[in-house]
Amino acid sequence: MYELRRTYVTQPGKERFVASILQKMGNMLVEAGLREPFHVSFNGGTCPGEKQRVIMTWTAEKLESPMRAGLTYPPGYADLQKKTRPPCDRYLA
Repeated sequence: MYELRRTYVTQPGKERFVASILQKMGNMLVEAGLREPFHVSFNGGTCPGEKQRVIMTWTAEKLESPMRAGLTYPPGYADLQKKTRPPCDRYLA
């Protein structure tokens, strides 16, 4: 069992927007049977710690490439993914 985590670095004030998109994307993957249940968290500046970070965490039985053969994402997934690009400065693996 693996715990996987993706960290997105956002522009100031865009944490909640990115987190809501990632929540929708994650729900699509769970409903399609491509991912186990997940958790999205962010610090909007009211708590100590790093700001401008959105973190998506989930577990998986094995590590699989998102580029693997035969993988098809649910309809609308790519559109949501494009919405995260402008407000994110970078992506930390």
